[in-house]
Amino acid sequence: MGELYSQFATVVTICLVLSVIESKLILPSHLAHLNTRQTPGKNPIQRSWMWVQKITDQSLNLVNEHIYGPLIKIALHHRYAVLVVFVGIFIFVISMPLTGMVRMSFFPDIPGDTVRAELTMKNDASYGQTHAALTLLESRAHEADRELLHAKDDENSAIEYLQVLSEADQSGSVKLQLTKDALRIELRSSDDTVLTQAGETLKNQSSIISAVSGIEDNLEPGQPQLYMELTPQGRALGFSTDMLAEQVLQAFSGQVVQRFQRSTDEVEVKVRYYRHRSR
Repeated sequence: MGELYSQFATVVTICLVLSVIESKLILPSHLAHLNTRQTPGKNPIQRSWMWVQKITDQSLNLVNEHIYGPLIKIALHHRYAVLVVFVGIFIFVISMPLTGMVRMSFFPDIPGDTVRAELTMKNDASYGQTHAALTLLESRAHEADRELLHAKDDENSAIEYLQVLSEADQSGSVKLQLTKDALRIELRSSDDTVLTQAGETLKNQSSIISAVSGIEDNLEPGQPQLYMELTPQGRALGFSTDMLAEQVLQAFSGQVVQRFQRSTDEVEVKVRYYRHRSR
């Protein structure tokens, strides 16, 4: 509470300082250079703006003379009745949250994805007792997660990560981050084209549902990959997977056989197949 009200004081102080600067330094300078006797110019935009200002000023004067002024006179003439009315309205407004007509919560409990538990032991507690209490909180968090998974018949844990901090011999904290409450659909395929088409179809069908929003797609098609393995004959000849991968790499990009310095540059000499054969 103290930290919150200290922020209020800081904001109010800054606003008051800026208000004083505006009223004592900036506003007088603006008023000194204000031209109250403007003459219609030749610019049509300027004339239109002056017409808008004139209509606005006349409207405000009309309200002031025919509505606001008479109401002030009536209120001053019946000042006690007006005072009773305002006191009654004030009492009614104050009683609304007390009677339950208007629900109010100064510090509402906002649902979040982070759970934090603070632990403070007595001064004569040892580090071992504090560590045991923190470990107990950690085990209770995992136990609650297992009970939740069993109740939902789900295999995905609700805990994204859990952190145990021992800040001192008699204090510590346990912080855990819950997984986002969102629906995730995972698509798998060995063909990027089929996977892309399936993802687009799924997004189009999901966007039709009015309750679905914030659809995201993390599909990033990569380069085609080749998986190579040795045959029994290759293993019998003493080849390894690393040797096979090196041979394939050399067939495409060549093999560096020499490096030498030319001025400030390093030159590499490669031996490789003809381009048509490396394809």
